[in-house]
Amino acid sequence: MITDTEIRVKGFAILTQHLGVVEAERFVALSQREPFDYTVWQRELWKDDAIETISQNAMAFRHNQQNSLATPNDLFDSRFEHVGRCLLDDTLKSGVRFQIDHYAAERVVYAFVVEKTIKYIGICESPHTTLRQRMNRYQGMQGAGTNERITTAIKALLEQQRIVNIFAWQPKQQLSLGDLQIDLIKGAENPLIHSLQPEWNTRK
Repeated sequence: MITDTEIRVKGFAILTQHLGVVEAERFVALSQREPFDYTVWQRELWKDDAIETISQNAMAFRHNQQNSLATPNDLFDSRFEHVGRCLLDDTLKSGVRFQIDHYAAERVVYAFVVEKTIKYIGICESPHTTLRQRMNRYQGMQGAGTNERITTAIKALLEQQRIVNIFAWQPKQQLSLGDLQIDLIKGAENPLIHSLQPEWNTRK
């Protein structure tokens, strides 16, 4: 049996995957605001439907979920904003300057986008890490191999005169389930990667 905390975390991840980050936020906010009796809801939901109808509807829903893939436009429409760009800079060790125009001092989910193709999705992992600090790690090729791998891929595209933009999303509110504080940034990362399958997030 899993713990209450694990149920809450997994539940929010499922909500985010199927509703999107924005609608998942709305769902949790509504649940906190309005009384909800699951037993009564379940009893009344399909009381007038035959078993065959319920089964057909369930199979149709599953089919639609399996065949509906998010697009780059879905990502942008989910409140991601253009916040910067990558530029060649021979004076830097990496050869790439990560120019940030907005959200530099904020913690966000970020994406590297090449001509509307999402190449990579990442987060400012620590609650105290800002977007500027995270981009500096790429710029200086600090830490684990991911920084060097992503920066090298970006540099190769820039040398081909491709445009590499940086987009970011920051939750506009804080959510909690009881005494559990929900980390929306961490909660959004895996569902976004799962839905959009960015090339650089995929391990070969």
